[in-house]
Amino acid sequence: MRRKTSELKIKARIQLQGNYSMLIGATVLISIIAGVGSSLSVALFGGSSLLSIVMSQIFSIIVSLIASVFSAGLSYMYLNISRGKKTGYGDLFYLFQQHPDRVIMVSIVLTGIEYIFTLPGLIWSYQSTAAAATDIMALLEDTLVMTAIMMVGLVFATLVSMPFTFSYFLLIDHADMGAGEAIKTSMKLMKGNYGRYIYMLLSFAGLLILGVCSLYIGLLWVQPYISMTEVEFYRDLIGELDKSEPQTMDRAMNENQNYRYGYPREADDYNAEA
Repeated sequence: MRRKTSELKIKARIQLQGNYSMLIGATVLISIIAGVGSSLSVALFGGSSLLSIVMSQIFSIIVSLIASVFSAGLSYMYLNISRGKKTGYGDLFYLFQQHPDRVIMVSIVLTGIEYIFTLPGLIWSYQSTAAAATDIMALLEDTLVMTAIMMVGLVFATLVSMPFTFSYFLLIDHADMGAGEAIKTSMKLMKGNYGRYIYMLLSFAGLLILGVCSLYIGLLWVQPYISMTEVEFYRDLIGELDKSEPQTMDRAMNENQNYRYGYPREADDYNAEA
């Protein structure tokens, strides 16, 4: 049964009750780890030479691969909460004990896609910075162009990597599954569901804008909401929600009618409009 985006989001909000602080804390911890890595990259490979930039990028990639294992651990926390299991900060290290090379291999694929599409922006940044170092207006113009190039690159990278969205979840659920098999299985799960998934992501646009307008502080609450909805989307794809108690969703919606009114009513899934 394919559930509407509105149903998945309601279920996500219910699952998040009482768990926001822990998930926000875990997200902040991973951000700190990534931030420390970035700071080390600047400290160790500062400079504007091509060698320094290349070494800095390599170091950043290594840090991002390590951080990806922690991110997979965060996904494990979300899955446990969604399934009604206990979880804690220690679960951030879970994938380090479950053949982390599998996560790293998937991360290499995803990072590779991202760098392929953001490379033009990095090249532009290197060339324009050297050429416009003494001209503030030219530097500002080049910065805006670089930002536009990077944003377009990220959009394309997101679309290309979308088939692999649930690779981490599959590695968590199947300890004996390799990285290649997880990627292939994720592609099969996403087949015919790209529209639903994009629609789901776009439904958070308003909250994301509000989060940015709050000096990004609001994103600390928006991101767990998005991530938990993605978990429910994954569980819906693998049929796990169908196997759970049939009345669970109906009961949850009935018990949380007042809670629902605290949010804008969601529009029906785009498939329902057809």
